[in-house]
Amino acid sequence: MAGRIVAGEEQLHPLGYCREHYPAAIEDLHRMSQHYMTAEPFEGRERDYLYPLEGLLAFEGVPVWSHCLLPDLHDAICPSCSECLEIDLYHAPPGTRRRDPHERLRKLTFKGPTLTGVRPAAPADLQSLASRLYHLAVNAGQSAAAEHLTYLFGRTTCPSCAAEFSVPEQIEACHS
Repeated sequence: MAGRIVAGEEQLHPLGYCREHYPAAIEDLHRMSQHYMTAEPFEGRERDYLYPLEGLLAFEGVPVWSHCLLPDLHDAICPSCSECLEIDLYHAPPGTRRRDPHERLRKLTFKGPTLTGVRPAAPADLQSLASRLYHLAVNAGQSAAAEHLTYLFGRTTCPSCAAEFSVPEQIEACHS
């Protein structure tokens, strides 16, 4: 829970406020989180593992990923044609679809037509942060979480113009 509070600090304070005013507490919470995530095999569901992993990233001051690791619907913009898209990592199989940019309410129970699939990244091809998260999940015995991370850090194709793009780059762009 503390990780979620730190991750959402910008709702109440300027970014970095908690780390600046409470460095010892943040360091203690970070150390406890790391121990919790790595001390022994983690027992629980995928979501139960990814949620504290987000907290760990919040204590490290990692933007975006401290609140975007869970299986969810992620807004994206095609870097080629600027189409508003939705990357669906909540339903199986993961996919990308067009989204109405004026839509104000979406339900996770809505499962519109997936027009293109999300291709998982090969574990060997994951970059530093993604690789670290993947290996933490594998070492914790969380194969479903590890597989989810390969999709989250994978690639997809725009259903409008067929341009291929990086899923994490577009998630980060929509949160910056």
